[in-house]
Amino acid sequence: MQLTSVPDHQVLYGKTTAWLSNLPIACALRRRFSPFQPRHDQHDSCRFIAMKERILSLSSRMGVDLDKFAEGTRMIFLGVLIDSVQMRFEIPPERLAFIINELKSWISRKGCTKRELQSLIGSLQYLTRVIPWGRAFIHRLIRLISNNRPPHAPIRLSTVIRLDLHWWLDNLPSWPGISFFYDSSWSSLDSFEVDASLSGHGCFWFPHWYSAPWSSQELTDAFVKKRESLPYLELRAIAYACATFGRSWRGKRILCKSDCITAVHALNKKYSYGPLLCRC
Repeated sequence: MQLTSVPDHQVLYGKTTAWLSNLPIACALRRRFSPFQPRHDQHDSCRFIAMKERILSLSSRMGVDLDKFAEGTRMIFLGVLIDSVQMRFEIPPERLAFIINELKSWISRKGCTKRELQSLIGSLQYLTRVIPWGRAFIHRLIRLISNNRPPHAPIRLSTVIRLDLHWWLDNLPSWPGISFFYDSSWSSLDSFEVDASLSGHGCFWFPHWYSAPWSSQELTDAFVKKRESLPYLELRAIAYACATFGRSWRGKRILCKSDCITAVHALNKKYSYGPLLCRC
């Protein structure tokens, strides 16, 4: 079984556009946008105009109100803003403003219906294509609707749920987007090592390193039942390492080496069923 969140008519539109691009008439389109061939003859221009009109006519009949060939360097495709200058995918300003206003109204709410929560999850899930780490902050919302309750059943929003919504509200306005490409350093794997104990934590990223003790508040936060949680401390150590060296890792392929299998699984899955680990 295959699941998709894209409407059928947009899927068909995308496939049809790809098919049209393989026709002979599409060569004029490719040459027109080629940075290595700035000059075009009249014949190519006529073929480009015919190609453009053909695609726009098709999109109009299918109800897709979007000019894929509008002049400029920024284009919205399937709800994602494509910036060919910054070379990244972004959230369209209109959608961003709408989601931020929605989240502000949700922060003060104590409860909702299942259908309302499903609508919010759908909006946030759509944004994870541009904000991949947002997946870690919608899992608790999904678990709230993973039952046989009717659509209008009331659901209580706990403090932890509102903290997840706060994460979205804090990060959405300043999130720059996700890059198309990575620099040449992507081909060479770089790595850093972290370790944590009850005494403190440290990181080694050649040739840099640091170590620091835990504060009493951090050890208190890590306390679960009878003792402190070492996976929590390990994830917190990884977070500190990323905060310390992260600016130097932009656009690079980074491998984190940790000896805590629980922390490794949570980091790779971008989620953990343990509430404490999700707080990292």
